[in-house]
Amino acid sequence: MLRSTSRISVVVIDYGVGNVHSVAAVFRQLGHRVEITENLGDMEACDLAVLPGVGSAKEALPKVRHSGAAEAIKARTEAGRPTIGICLGAQLLFGSNEEADGAPGLAVFEGSVRRVQGKGTNTGWRRLDFDELRGLGLARGLRSSSTFFFNHEFGMAIDGTDFTCVHAVEPRLPALVARGSTMAIQFHPEKSQASGIRLIRNVIDYVGS
Repeated sequence: MLRSTSRISVVVIDYGVGNVHSVAAVFRQLGHRVEITENLGDMEACDLAVLPGVGSAKEALPKVRHSGAAEAIKARTEAGRPTIGICLGAQLLFGSNEEADGAPGLAVFEGSVRRVQGKGTNTGWRRLDFDELRGLGLARGLRSSSTFFFNHEFGMAIDGTDFTCVHAVEPRLPALVARGSTMAIQFHPEKSQASGIRLIRNVIDYVGS
């Protein structure tokens, strides 16, 4: 069982796309052992694997497949081992991806990735549905007014009922999707200051329970 108060081993997967260093810094700030690596063996051995990402799925999907990370992540999630995807990394955990011309993602979660309707790019500080957040046990140390930084043009579209979703408020869209020990986080906790750090602490407890 993972606990945010215990020192755990975290691997941030470097597949050539993303903000690996800023993501790693949050986990180091919480006192965990963090390695940024392309080595799939490191991913198998760690307590928690993190798939970050910034940029285009059209560029990222071939890289994550070519590196072998796609198969390793699927095997890890199927085995129930704690795994988190962040922003683009979260989107890669879904099925067909509109940004990548309908190419399939890793399909860890049922659903797809589609263009955000209405506003185009969803950029800025957003609140989360606090009742949903509290229902997952992720609200500890946070307030209903806590905000998190979003910056995306495409987003997660949910299909199926075997997972739980926390929505952003204004605009209301999927912000965090969880099933067992796997979680997809659409926003950037590593850029969300104190609220993001507190949320990551809660997420570690959740995926490790």
